[in-house]
Amino acid sequence: MPAESPSHRAVSVEKKHEILLSSPALGPGGKIRRGFTCGKGNWLPLRWGRVPASTAELVLYVGRFENVLHGKSAGMHVPAGLLVMGIDPQRRRLEVGEYPASTATATYRPHQLCPHHRAGHFTVELFALSREHRVTPAAVNTGTLTDVTLNSLAMGRFTAEGGLR
Repeated sequence: MPAESPSHRAVSVEKKHEILLSSPALGPGGKIRRGFTCGKGNWLPLRWGRVPASTAELVLYVGRFENVLHGKSAGMHVPAGLLVMGIDPQRRRLEVGEYPASTATATYRPHQLCPHHRAGHFTVELFALSREHRVTPAAVNTGTLTDVTLNSLAMGRFTAEGGLR
């Protein structure tokens, strides 16, 4: 079989627009400052910049990751996650404890997502979609985030570290 040329790749990867995503809760080195703990809703204040004009919906993902050792091999474990779908593309921020009324959320072990209760490494991602995703929280599965990622017009991401030491 001939080698694949760049024009015959199995998966096309196109450069996406970058959304500037940040949180005033982060200190130097991406450390979550003391005092930002979980309560109702989102536990980090979030700010983001412009999104593409054709954006129909924003989707937020927050995941807590741990390094794990299985015998002699290392891997990554995702013990907790949050997906917030249906965020209005005109918004540019979320405050602590805020989920807009029009959103749908799906969580996996949300009590383990809080940096006050668990130490960990966190990834926060914001996706701009050209169409509404139309997934109910009950229908969210492991392929949902992959689908959102692949079909996004733009995305922003940061990583943070926090929790008990």
